[in-house]
Amino acid sequence: MGKLQDCPFHQGKIPQQKVINEDGLLFPMVLLPQNVSDVGNTLQSFLHTIESNKEWIDDHLKEGGALLFKGFPLKSASDFNAVMEAFGWDEKVYEGAASRIRVEGRVFNANEAPLHQPIHFHHEMALYKDFPTKLAFYCEIAPPDGGQTAILLSHKITERMEEKHPEFVRKLKNKGLIYPAIIQAEDDPKNFVRLANLIQYQG
Repeated sequence: MGKLQDCPFHQGKIPQQKVINEDGLLFPMVLLPQNVSDVGNTLQSFLHTIESNKEWIDDHLKEGGALLFKGFPLKSASDFNAVMEAFGWDEKVYEGAASRIRVEGRVFNANEAPLHQPIHFHHEMALYKDFPTKLAFYCEIAPPDGGQTAILLSHKITERMEEKHPEFVRKLKNKGLIYPAIIQAEDDPKNFVRLANLIQYQG
């Protein structure tokens, strides 16, 4: 794995970062432009840095679970789509219950559900065998009070569950589970899908 001193970006910090191992690995890793001047910090330079350092990016994404790119000159969904193309990752076609609108290229809006509807912790397209291995988020217009899209490490949640509820976790591993849900045939953003509270064990 590429060492941190070989990082093609400056490393930054945010108050929400968490230390996730004994080596001091931070989640998420915050990456800033090497050149913060108006001349050097361009979209094209960012795309070039990505294309030239794909292995480093993939290695550290796999190790830490999330990378947060801040301070780069993305101003539109078109710019974000160009960045996604530069990463070179395979595109997965979305299949699921959320109402989403394609904005441009690989870019969709996150959800058309009413703002008062909470979206609980979940794995994207987890009900499908061919689920995506990577997700990318971009906010074109920053909310004045800060965003509310939380990300977390699933294996850390699992470890905590195994500590607090070992018997329940054993049942999940041995039998699996089913989340019953009713999904309308027609797409309706006002009708946000609710998974039933009932958990059914398979087998």
